[in-house]
Amino acid sequence: MYGGPQENLTSRRCDERQYKAICAFSAVNCSTLRCDWSICRGNEVYLGVMSNSLGVVMWRLVRPLTESVVMGFMKKTRRQGHEFCFIKCGLIMQVVVHKPKVRWWYTSRRSGEGGHIKCGLIIQVVVHKPKVRWWYTSRRSGEESYQVWSDYAGNANQAEGQVMLIKPKVRMSRKTRNPGVPMSMNINIVLLDSIARPHFYRVMRKSVSALRDVVYRESVNATVLDFEMFQAVGQHTFENLRPLFSGRTANHSADSLGIQVLFSHFFERGYQTLFQEDLCWFDEWGTHLTNLRSRPDMPRTSAAYRKRWRAFQELVNTYNIDNYGLTHFSCEVLNQYGYTNPYDRPGKICLNGRFISSYFLQYIKSILSRIRSNKKALPLLSYLHLNTGHNDWGTRIRNVDSALARFISTMSRDDGTLSIIMSDHGHTRTPYARTSEGMRELYNPFLFMIVPHGVAAALGKSVVAALVQNQRRLFTTLDLHHMLKSIHGNSKPHKPAGLLALLPSNRTCADLPIMPLAQCRCEVAIESFEDGSPKHVWLAEFALGWLNNLIHKQYVSEKKPGPSSFGMLGYGRCSHLIGQSFTNVRERHSGNYVYASIDIHVSTEHARNGIFQVALKRTTNGESLELVSWNRHSLYNPFKTCKDRQVDVQLCICNTKKLNNTNSARALNTLIPKTVFGVAPVLETLYSNCLFLVRRDHCGISTAYELANSCHGRSFMVDVSGSSLDDVIVSRGLPFVSTVQYRTVSFLFSVIRKVYDGRSFQPRIVVTVL
Repeated sequence: MYGGPQENLTSRRCDERQYKAICAFSAVNCSTLRCDWSICRGNEVYLGVMSNSLGVVMWRLVRPLTESVVMGFMKKTRRQGHEFCFIKCGLIMQVVVHKPKVRWWYTSRRSGEGGHIKCGLIIQVVVHKPKVRWWYTSRRSGEESYQVWSDYAGNANQAEGQVMLIKPKVRMSRKTRNPGVPMSMNINIVLLDSIARPHFYRVMRKSVSALRDVVYRESVNATVLDFEMFQAVGQHTFENLRPLFSGRTANHSADSLGIQVLFSHFFERGYQTLFQEDLCWFDEWGTHLTNLRSRPDMPRTSAAYRKRWRAFQELVNTYNIDNYGLTHFSCEVLNQYGYTNPYDRPGKICLNGRFISSYFLQYIKSILSRIRSNKKALPLLSYLHLNTGHNDWGTRIRNVDSALARFISTMSRDDGTLSIIMSDHGHTRTPYARTSEGMRELYNPFLFMIVPHGVAAALGKSVVAALVQNQRRLFTTLDLHHMLKSIHGNSKPHKPAGLLALLPSNRTCADLPIMPLAQCRCEVAIESFEDGSPKHVWLAEFALGWLNNLIHKQYVSEKKPGPSSFGMLGYGRCSHLIGQSFTNVRERHSGNYVYASIDIHVSTEHARNGIFQVALKRTTNGESLELVSWNRHSLYNPFKTCKDRQVDVQLCICNTKKLNNTNSARALNTLIPKTVFGVAPVLETLYSNCLFLVRRDHCGISTAYELANSCHGRSFMVDVSGSSLDDVIVSRGLPFVSTVQYRTVSFLFSVIRKVYDGRSFQPRIVVTVL
């Protein structure tokens, strides 16, 4: 196993070297810009800034080549609301940060947090220290306002590597806090995507050492809490973040993360808010700020960028987020590698010899340092989401280790900040994730709290005691949401909630809002069965048929069947899935229900393979069965460009061959696989030797029924009923009516015999031509 105790894990470093800046403000006099044109070696110089209307960088040739021309351009971009401009010559691209100056703004700035310096794939970045909101009391009305802004004038200073940090702009109170009145604590959340708690301990050795130093070094006035029973709601980021941000769970149908719920709560209570992520705003898979909604129509033209950027701004302006930090420099950084997201590749994403994650962490340290240094600064709610761990080999997360270790050490010395370092779930994409141990880790994220003594004093002894005990109590991100909101809750007297209150010691996963496929962190009675278990074939057949029916349903959802379009019906560009085998069969009982999870291994006519994990729920008496959840465990990204637009990419394995032959016999051979789960079909003709009832018998225990239609240009309505229902359990209530269209196999139901007495179940089917 990677990261075993005896394995020597060397520190990971970027391959790029650092380059000297072309232009930079003087560290002594921040109004003086100095440029060294010799670095460009005679190449033409261009300046660029992020467009307010497009969200992308626009470029202009610098002529004549003087510092005053560059300074004039920067002043112009400053008036347009940006804090930096790019400078490029040959293969080198860098960024120059505006000189700081004092001025008041009456609307919040939401752009221009950083930039890039590039030489080939070697990039430097120079960034501002963060902006922070101010509040003041109106002289006329005495009412508080949160709209006034000011820059902070001070000297620029050099920090870590080649990043030049300018003192942050902070939203402040015009009143100084009274001595002895504690400031509201800063809330600092850092989430590492797709890292299980055991995996963190295996490979993040510098970070683990830093956490232990906080606990055991007497000179550090802080402690670390390790919440061992933190339970993932599901195996996807959305399922775990929605409860954190919105307080809503899987039982709600809204498709929004609800970022505005948590951030508005703190904003309205006088906090300044910072949200950062390392995703690109126009990527086809979406970002957290766009609720992780996939949009395959990537912008390609100016008009498309303008429309998408306007929609993005309209959305995020509802979140009550003051500052997006370095979020928008992610697009340019990723572009150096030819990508618009950091998923899976490359193995190292660097800027000027530093991993990109270190810039985000440094940004947080900078803004918190600025807040500590000014008594008028408002407290901060900060959320950072890093996707370094979101890859398919499990090693890239170590790119964050060194910077995170330094970050942990710094946060332990910040007496006014409660830091939460956590993950959403374990690995989903590695081969290890498909083992039984990997499946358990999938729902075992980590959560550490760094609690300085000042924060502990502000929380109080009883709350800290509850936090300590809750380290071994079962909870989810929903409890974390309640905890955060209760820090400044509306109840009078104040009542701690979530993790700030003692959680029940007898909690089980039945009390939590987890997804059906989730494996519980508690020891619960889960029964495992052999791969291909005969008593579970009917469930595997049911789930496979349900998925195939869903592919067809989505494909035809935006089409209008008719004589001219019959040839397009069926499954479109996505193949009919063929069951090869099923594994990892598990069951657990809860009340009157039995929950089963199964991994179904499928192929297609073209021998492309896939794995689907399904969760099924049935009553103990067998009266009802439903597929409550499914997830694709095999890679599906390669099919996003070939699938039909309306079909979920997670369902699709593309069919590269077109079926143009109208011969019914040949079409039938294409539609019906030779075997499913190792069993050959038995066909019964229902209409003109082209509509068939397909039956698969599994060891005399269970049977699956489908309809296959190869009748050219014809659709059928079928009425289905059955006999001898007392002897079998049927996956679908009888009778029912179904429609089967041309070039389609429509799954009807599966049955399992309660006892084997030699009698067989006989479905009754009445066919009507449409």
